[in-house]
Amino acid sequence: MPYLVENLEGQITLKFINLDQNQKGELELKNHRANRSIILIPSSQTSIVNTQSPLLYQFVLTFSAAPRTQEQEQVLIADLLERIAELQKQIAALRALIVGDTGTCGIFENNLYFGMRNNFEVTCLQEFLKSQGPSIYPEGIVSGNFFTLTQQAVIRFQEKYADDILAPLNLDKGTGYVGPSTRNIMNSI
Repeated sequence: MPYLVENLEGQITLKFINLDQNQKGELELKNHRANRSIILIPSSQTSIVNTQSPLLYQFVLTFSAAPRTQEQEQVLIADLLERIAELQKQIAALRALIVGDTGTCGIFENNLYFGMRNNFEVTCLQEFLKSQGPSIYPEGIVSGNFFTLTQQAVIRFQEKYADDILAPLNLDKGTGYVGPSTRNIMNSI
């Protein structure tokens, strides 16, 4: 049985459902989100043997959806998280364009910490650390993600200004957490 598949770009492809000896067939749509529409084209056929009376076929269409497996759910979640990350990067890029001409991100007002992702303030933090030179942030990566390299750069910055950041908190080593005392020094530079 023929059917048409229209994808999201408007391209139409003619395909066929193979029928068994009982004239039954199945159509499985694996990536249905990539398609805009599916049009089934049932037809009645006359018998070649008996041309006196046309054969009538009943056309029944049944839809069923199988539940997703745990693995399929995880793949879907990963895809959605990836898309969210892409959108957050686009938002950060647009925000950077808005702020862009001033060459600064402004004042650091919020605590920043390991694990933050696609965050505009983390982007500003990375730009700030990069501006402090290779002794503080040799990698100079500006991604908006607060991971190990950013944390190490924050620790180096905190230890450079240990008297103002760490000593008041009775700390000997940097933590990598951008809290009030670290932000105060960053905002004063």
